[in-house]
Formats: sequence, structure tokens, C-alpha cells
Amino acid sequence: MNKSSVSQNNPTKQMVIIVCGVALLLIVILSGVYLIRRAVDNKKPEPDYLTLAREASSNSDYTKAEELYLAALEKDDNPRVRKELAFIYQYENKPDMAIEAYEDVLANQDLRDVGSVNNLANLYRDKHEYDKAESLYLEAINKNANFTLAIINLNHLYILQGQYGKGIELLSKHYDGTVRKIDLGIQLYSNYKQSGKTSEADSLLRELRELDPDNHKLQ
Repeated sequence: MNKSSVSQNNPTKQMVIIVCGVALLLIVILSGVYLIRRAVDNKKPEPDYLTLAREASSNSDYTKAEELYLAALEKDDNPRVRKELAFIYQYENKPDMAIEAYEDVLANQDLRDVGSVNNLANLYRDKHEYDKAESLYLEAINKNANFTLAIINLNHLYILQGQYGKGIELLSKHYDGTVRKIDLGIQLYSNYKQSGKTSEADSLLRELRELDPDNHKLQ
């Protein structure tokens, strides 16, 4: 009776052992797969935030560009990248943040390029802080006398304040030496007209037409 009972119970025990073994094997396999996946995920390279930020900027997606630039700066607080972020703040119409970023970067004289100095001057001009703007424009021009954009911007700053004489003095000084003589000449002609110097304006207009007879702005 006992032998019969034992022989009947053995298959059940064997089945339980097999099921438990299979279950344990599945647990081991699944755990291994999970660990492998985690290892692979950990080895994935981080996104190149700077490249992605520049791509977003080129597509005029400035909100996305700002987020990506900030992510790039978290990895590496590179002042040149911070300068690019300042440019993005300008496009997003965040002047205070742009000024702070530019001032922070341009404290390093090695990074004080004329383009960034001019951009910072524009921001102060728009905030009606004309003295700061003028000083920065002059700095950019002193660094590069052929930087026509800063010359034109400074002339516009003088016009905003009704200082046509200072604009005429500025433009006359750089008119002959600049590679963009026509551009400065047009500005100078306008200043002469606005300040009532008709003979000087007419004389300059004739000169400009001889230099560039096909320029529609001179017709």
C-alpha cells in the first residue's frame, strides 16, 4: 500500500520540479535580457545638443534652439556657445536675457568680436540707453574701420537723437576708406538732406551716380 502510494506521487513531484525549473530558467533569461538592454542603453551616445541647436536655429525654431543650447551648456559651459545663445535670445525678443549673456561672454577680451559688440549695442539702443550703445558702436568701429554695419547703426543712433551733425562727421570720416562706399554715401546724402545742406547733398549724389549709375537708390 505504501509502495503504491509513493509510486503514484512521484510523477506529480517530478512535474512540479520541472515547472519550477522552467519558471526559474525564464526568470534568469528575462533578467539577463533586461540587464543587456540596460547596458546597451547606457552605452548609447548622448545627443549632440550643439549641432541640434544650430539646426533648430537655422530653421528659425528659436524656442527649440534655446532649449538645446541650454542642454549643451549643461554638458560644457563654453563661452562661445553662450554667445550663440545670446543671439537666440535676441531673435526671441528677450533683450534682458540677451544683454546678460553678451555681457557675461564679452567680459573675456578674447571673445570680444565686433559682431557681438555691435549686437550688444543694438540691444542697448532699443532700450534707449544711448550712451552705452554709442560707446559700444565706437568700440566695434575702432576694432574694424571697415565694419560698415556698425557705422550705419551708429549714424542711425545719432539720427534718433536728432544729431545729424555727428552723423555727418562720422560718415564723412569713413566714406573714402570703406569697402562699402556707396552704402555710406547714401546715408551721408540723407543726412545732408535732413540737415538742410542741399548743395552738399546734390554734389554727393552726382558723385554716387558716377560710381554706381545702375543703383536704383540713386535715381
